[in-house]
Amino acid sequence: MTTCTLAQTDNYIETLTIHPVVALPGSFEILIHSQLLSARDPSALRVVHRVMVTGFELTKMRDAIDQCLKI
Repeated sequence: MTTCTLAQTDNYIETLTIHPVVALPGSFEILIHSQLLSARDPSALRVVHRVMVTGFELTKMRDAIDQCLKI
């Protein structure tokens, strides 16, 4: 599992998590969730985006990010 913070302010955190799906070998779940620290329940996480991809598609995403960063 890989997790990194995409955005963070005093009251808001957005996190990316990528992990393998055990029931589907070769597949991965990409999850972006947010957390509003000033909310009534600051520990509550809200799913912003969730997608399942294969390892091949994950590699294509990495290549697209690398290409974008070259600009």
